[in-house]
Amino acid sequence: MKLLCKQQTSLLRPHLLALTVIFLLTLMAYWELPQSFFQQDEWHTFGYYNYLLSLGKEEFIANVLRSGLLTHFTPLSLFFKMSLYQFFALNSSLYFVVSIILHIMVSITIYFFILMLVKKRLAATILFYFKKGKKKFFYISLSLILIALLFKETAVTFLIVLFGLILFKEKKGLKKSSVFNLGLVVAFYIFLRFAYLLFKVGGLSTSASQNTEDFGLILGYNIFTIPVKIFTQIFFPNDLLVYITNITSSPFGIYQYFAKGPWVIESGFRYDLLTLSLGLLIIALMWWINQKIKNRQPFYLGLVLILLIVVPFLLLKKYLLYFDSRYLYPATLGLSLIIGATVAYLKIRLQRLVAALMLGIFLIVLVGHLVSLKVLINQQKELGSERDRLLGYIKEQYPNLPQRVIFYTESDSTYSGIPKILPFQSGVGQMLLIWYHPTENFPGDFFQNDFLWDIDSEGYREFSGRGFGYYRDFPALKKAITDYNMSINSVFAFSWNGTSGNLQDITVNVRDKLKSELNM
Repeated sequence: MKLLCKQQTSLLRPHLLALTVIFLLTLMAYWELPQSFFQQDEWHTFGYYNYLLSLGKEEFIANVLRSGLLTHFTPLSLFFKMSLYQFFALNSSLYFVVSIILHIMVSITIYFFILMLVKKRLAATILFYFKKGKKKFFYISLSLILIALLFKETAVTFLIVLFGLILFKEKKGLKKSSVFNLGLVVAFYIFLRFAYLLFKVGGLSTSASQNTEDFGLILGYNIFTIPVKIFTQIFFPNDLLVYITNITSSPFGIYQYFAKGPWVIESGFRYDLLTLSLGLLIIALMWWINQKIKNRQPFYLGLVLILLIVVPFLLLKKYLLYFDSRYLYPATLGLSLIIGATVAYLKIRLQRLVAALMLGIFLIVLVGHLVSLKVLINQQKELGSERDRLLGYIKEQYPNLPQRVIFYTESDSTYSGIPKILPFQSGVGQMLLIWYHPTENFPGDFFQNDFLWDIDSEGYREFSGRGFGYYRDFPALKKAITDYNMSINSVFAFSWNGTSGNLQDITVNVRDKLKSELNM
């Protein structure tokens, strides 16, 4: 046992510096993340978790597996995050700590993966697992890819890469069995995706609206621009690209000739000019590097991972100006492989001055990403701190709610283009419903059909003897109290002053006003 530990330590010793740098850089980048707070997607998700957790076993499984042809299907991700929700409830810091730990683990895994590919030939590295006695590693790989698919659909990229390696690199005698096993994984995934039909529940439908006009122009635009712009987006922080776009103007006034299609807004046209130009420059640089390096297989794999992400988006019936970062994870792995192959080449082949120059460029880009990330986290921390404070203040004033309750808010501020609203990205009503749920244990029916989820939504519902509502409009509040024969003591009211950043309890004043106007 001691000998084994010594061997493992000796194997890790050459990598301690790199692992330490990865660990420290990640901590430095995300150190303040636990001080931020939930955003609209998290609130929506928590509401859905509350609904699922209120169901019986069969209904629970049916709804977890429920999907549609064009909807997301990530049941393992759902299980994992729901488990965190059951453990952490609404303690936002704990979620972010787990996120940082996972980020460090992924970064270290990518480091060793790149190191393995750069030091060995790609095919030999992957196909090592197909050799006699190593078949179990192939099955482990297939299992891990299936698990990854059930966490995030973009993992299909790795399935395609593995299929290509089997098809072109595997020996004829083993090729059929390997493809068959791969097919079993795909078939099992398809079965799981439509397993909800066994429970006789309806499938989900996508709510995304797509433009069906000028599909030929849209398709042409996407095909010719997306494969170029993606290199810019994974190499440079998008905030930096947007900033440059906003401080520049269209050269020579040429925008007037292109003010249509995807470029209805001039900033979109400038963004495309910038990202396409930088993308072509990056492609030219990669082509030059590819001509120089000897071991090109990691380079090619990185390129394939990047371009495979592009394919599903080419057929969208809308102009795609930029990628949401959530879809770029495999692409960033591809870029890491390309950079790893390049750094290995620079270390060995190029003159010190040229190598130092290119490594300096990589370092500048890395620092740019870190700075952009720090700015974003600081913004989220500031907003999150305010939202946490507001919700905390409301519950501090009224820790326990009556069986039927209505919250009412006033505001002197505009947020997200909506007047007289509190500074939240989604419906305050749903947030309060979720915020009080750990202590009030509301019936799961409250969390169906996005009740009070929209940022400007108002309303009142009752289930199993419990009632909950939220209003910003005073006449609508009066009507709800009359319609549902509620006591004015069931109303809790707050007023937001955007200038001072203060939330004031105005419950007594609002109840007095209701009593006067409703003659109660």
